[in-house]
Amino acid sequence: MSFSISDDLDIAEGNGVPFFDHNNNTYSIMGEAYIQGEWGNTNIKIGRVMLDTPFANANDIGMMPNTFKAGVLTNTDLPDTTITLAQIQAWHGVDLVAAQMAREAAIDPKKPSKFIEVNGSNNVQALGIAYEGVENLALSGWYYYLKDAEIDGIAYVDANYEGLTNGFNYALGTQYALQNYSAAGADNASIIGVHVSAGLESAGLTLGAAYNKSSDNAAINGFGRGPFYTNLDHLSLAEAGIDGEALMITAKWDASVVGAKGLTLSTRKLTLEDINGVEGDELDIVARYAFNDELSIDAIYSDVDDKINGDKFKNTRVFVNYLF
Repeated sequence: MSFSISDDLDIAEGNGVPFFDHNNNTYSIMGEAYIQGEWGNTNIKIGRVMLDTPFANANDIGMMPNTFKAGVLTNTDLPDTTITLAQIQAWHGVDLVAAQMAREAAIDPKKPSKFIEVNGSNNVQALGIAYEGVENLALSGWYYYLKDAEIDGIAYVDANYEGLTNGFNYALGTQYALQNYSAAGADNASIIGVHVSAGLESAGLTLGAAYNKSSDNAAINGFGRGPFYTNLDHLSLAEAGIDGEALMITAKWDASVVGAKGLTLSTRKLTLEDINGVEGDELDIVARYAFNDELSIDAIYSDVDDKINGDKFKNTRVFVNYLF
């Protein structure tokens, strides 16, 4: 069970999203409350739950993560394999608030603390299979069915490999999504993605690059931040529209190599480009300090200049987290 409160203490200024509601007001919500049962290698969870799937996920950039009214079954009878079945009925959280702002009256702004139905009474049905039987390699495939929706089916697969050799770490990944538009004559969206990173443990430095491209139609993130390698806190491939492209460069430094154990610094630069060559940019700079396993502090600065959608702002967030 989890209960969340986001309060401005009467000192908030300007646009508080992703902290507050559509009208920049404070609110609270019972995000998680569920019943759970286990039978052998099968787990069933029903109620308000947090999901970790490609197109329905928590997204923790604000105070209110996405949570869902759902029934979720997971099974691990097959070796190294996890099968997930989900019936997703409603959702709430930071990405729903963003949707409220984007679509105005499409979602009732007077009820920010309410769960909103996903795809009306038809809801969403999801099937996922994850396999980790090969050392250092993770494979997964998902399908989401949305009866009578504008996008009535989403198929997704990815493969990610991580390795460590003589103090040199590296990671490679590839992903593909097909989003089926139901309207006659509408093109489906086909999205590809690749990422690569490499680091030297003795220096504490890891560098990375990622690329995504949508073809024939615009990518969507679904009910969360989406699975695409280039998605950042504020901008994502979806903002690039039809035939959009996204390139992200990252750098991360673990300061424990100079004796500052628990401190990490990172930066991420995303560049979007739409079909007409117009660009959108986001720069994130992040500092994290973990005092111990229970207490940590994160400071995040974002500079967004999205010429594609006419959005420009700077945002600074500080989180103190205590786990107990």
